[in-house]
Amino acid sequence: MPTNRNSHKRVPLISEQIHNNEAIEWWFVQGFFEGQSLPRCYFMTSMFRYHIFQKAKNPKTAHSLLVSVLDTRCQKHTVLSQIDRNMIKCLKSVNDDFWKGDLDPLLVNTFIEELSAHGPIEPIRIENSAIRLKEDPFTISWEAFSLSQDKKCFHLSFNDPGSSRSCKLHLEPKTPRIYVPKEGSRLSDAMAYASYPSLSLNGTVANNKVKGQAWLDHQWGNYGGWFINRSKNGKLRGWDWFCINLENGSEIAVGIHRDMQTRKVVGSFGFARINGKTTYDLTKISLKPLRYWRSSKTHIKYPVSWRLRINDIDADMLIEVLVDNQEISIFGPARAIWEGAGRISGKIRKKNVHGRARIELFGYGYIFDFKDYSKHFISQFHKSLSGFFPCKLTQRELNNYVGAPTWKYDPKIHTKTLTTPIWDLIKRGGKRWRSLYSLLLLEALGVPYESYLSLIAVIPELAHTGSLIIDDIEDNSTKRRGDICIHLRYGLDIALNAANTVYYLPYLILAKHPLLSKNQKLKLHEIMVKYAVRAHFGQGLDLYWSKNMSPSNLKEWLTGPTTAKILQMYAFKTSSVIEESAEFACVISKAKPKITEACIKFSR
Repeated sequence: MPTNRNSHKRVPLISEQIHNNEAIEWWFVQGFFEGQSLPRCYFMTSMFRYHIFQKAKNPKTAHSLLVSVLDTRCQKHTVLSQIDRNMIKCLKSVNDDFWKGDLDPLLVNTFIEELSAHGPIEPIRIENSAIRLKEDPFTISWEAFSLSQDKKCFHLSFNDPGSSRSCKLHLEPKTPRIYVPKEGSRLSDAMAYASYPSLSLNGTVANNKVKGQAWLDHQWGNYGGWFINRSKNGKLRGWDWFCINLENGSEIAVGIHRDMQTRKVVGSFGFARINGKTTYDLTKISLKPLRYWRSSKTHIKYPVSWRLRINDIDADMLIEVLVDNQEISIFGPARAIWEGAGRISGKIRKKNVHGRARIELFGYGYIFDFKDYSKHFISQFHKSLSGFFPCKLTQRELNNYVGAPTWKYDPKIHTKTLTTPIWDLIKRGGKRWRSLYSLLLLEALGVPYESYLSLIAVIPELAHTGSLIIDDIEDNSTKRRGDICIHLRYGLDIALNAANTVYYLPYLILAKHPLLSKNQKLKLHEIMVKYAVRAHFGQGLDLYWSKNMSPSNLKEWLTGPTTAKILQMYAFKTSSVIEESAEFACVISKAKPKITEACIKFSR
């Protein structure tokens, strides 16, 4: 048995007490438990404490708590993410007084205003009960969560977020505490770091006895150097962090710090305890992602498999997560972290090793450039559009559109007269904001967009493309999106027929969608007709004012309620497609009338 697994000699516990003079502090515990009637479950708790308005006479504190449990039997990952009411003030304080970073300040300020007015977005919840603190012996508790220590061990209590089972765990160190001060260490930079990498676990889960292992970290310090760099620009940092417990008793913690806008590595840090010998300052660390996973909830893309090399200890290992979806929603612009359990195998000093790993990926959810962020969705829009309405038509598409032929179809002719002119205009560009708005609104109403992609991508884009062609004909335009207008390139007859066809084709998507009920299809059909009529009434007003513009008419028009008339035209013409998208999303999500009314008003 390795020397660092000596279970007969008690390891002394040092108080992990609160540091009231530090800007941020957290206590992180992760591990697993299992029992005779319970499958192995991996858990994590992180209790955060923030000091805000530090320069004021009466500085305040804010708190947040994360709890997650992964049940290996059903592969289900459940999460609690809660904050107290001071967290919103904390976010504003950091934004105003400390960080002048590389996110769009207009978006950040708008985000904070929304949070102040309406609170956090689900599943993040506000907990109003008081946080209870005790210095000696150290105790911090909040509702069902509690972390305390005595001379022998730590005591951790929390409720399983999925089942509400009460978990009462006792954690006794098997190896000595590792401590790295703030100053002069690549590991901490702006943070002091204390860790108990190997703790034996026993206790109860819903009154059932369990055993297992755990790891406890305690960090405290400043934002600068850890969450952001120390320059005046305040570049946001993130990290890939790995806690590793090998079956031979070795303990390793490594991290990669990144500039999250460029994803470039700006530093690496770590420690290793092998055969009882501790190396505090690992420096030769390389991390290569091998596989990625994209969250269907936040659409954040995370690496979930890596090759980890640590030349300081001659290590070459592979890390793989146990379950891809171990994402946790968090409060603030970072939006979410990936925090979960994994396995590791490979070689250290030419000897085979294997064990368990805990992985934390922070900062991948920052949105630095919304245009760049939206590229993923726009590519999906194009894929969906191409699937329904390809550039080259075949017998299959024609059968789908108009049924089996009475005699014989000619896909080449239909391609030349229909898809070629339409795709000519689509490929010239466009912001696709109508489809993007539909996607964001649908997800804001709690419905993942993937199953309804054809509705929110194909319908607005085809209808809008058709309307641009008609609009150019009616306005006698010569150019659209930097090129000759469609009716001038392909002829007035071809352009009119193609534009009118793509007005009606989207109705087929609606009629054949497998997830919509008959009532939903009927309601959506009514919505499409309603807004198509309104848009044409608005176009009529626009045409009249454009065609009849003269000094005398302008004088007459200005004597009446001109502003109201112009706004009515925009309400008919410009607002129709976006109001239609809002009503579509509300019908799909089965939103209540008040929500529907609010969405339409916001869209208008």
